[in-house]
Amino acid sequence: MLIVGAERLSTITDYTDRGTCILFGDGAGAALISATNDKNEAIIDIHTGADGAYADLLMTPNGGSGSAHDELDREAAGCFMKMKGNETFKVAVRTLTSDVVEILEQNNIPSSAIQHFVPHQANYRIIKAVGDALELKDEQVVLTVAKYGNTSGASIPMAINDIYESGRLQQGELMLLDAFGGGLTWGSALLPFAGKGK
Repeated sequence: MLIVGAERLSTITDYTDRGTCILFGDGAGAALISATNDKNEAIIDIHTGADGAYADLLMTPNGGSGSAHDELDREAAGCFMKMKGNETFKVAVRTLTSDVVEILEQNNIPSSAIQHFVPHQANYRIIKAVGDALELKDEQVVLTVAKYGNTSGASIPMAINDIYESGRLQQGELMLLDAFGGGLTWGSALLPFAGKGK
């Protein structure tokens, strides 16, 4: 199965809004997943959640592919992404920290056993706060936000590819993925890298 994460956030970015335009970028990444009978190569656990009560913190009003055809139409229709930055930061840190602590505890895995913590690359402060809460060392935390910006749903597969291409990701190494996005939605996954390293 091929899992693809792709974003073209430039189409819903208001370049007069400094609260969003300096953060987001376009990107795409993909991962190949297949069945296995080897428990050492299998996905260990996945957690997902959502809370619509926070939907207005990060949203695209009047969004949708059919709602506007060019930039002027999108602006007139109010189709640009909107984010309440401070509130989103607080909820993201609380939710992501709680989610990753829970998935590790439920699987009796200490944070020290994680070779690669691959978070959604929203911003450095969120990643740092979650990493500190887990007592992760800098070398465990994968950071690509300075390189690509926040590419939203593409950020985790792009970050995995980044450590793979640099030779840092080796077969059997344990990854903890952690994502957060509009809706509000979140999720985490524990899995070993089953491919061959470079």
